Amino acid sequence: MSNRSVSILIEKEKVFLIHRQKEGCEYYVLPGGSIEEGETPEAACIREAKEETSLQVEIQSQVLFRLS
Repeated sequence: MSNRSVSILIEKEKVFLIHRQKEGCEYYVLPGGSIEEGETPEAACIREAKEETSLQVEIQSQVLFRLS
């Protein structure tokens, strides 16, 4: 599994989610994706938010999760 970076975009107490449909399943995800080689998690977060939402974002705080 590759390292990923996601954005939690909040405005007026609402969280931005992306609606997806795949193989008959419908679900919602936070905007994000894989961290490219040589890219920082912060840069990946900003890039993915722009690619998936067309929004220019800035990082206000960070949360780190490690899954084992």
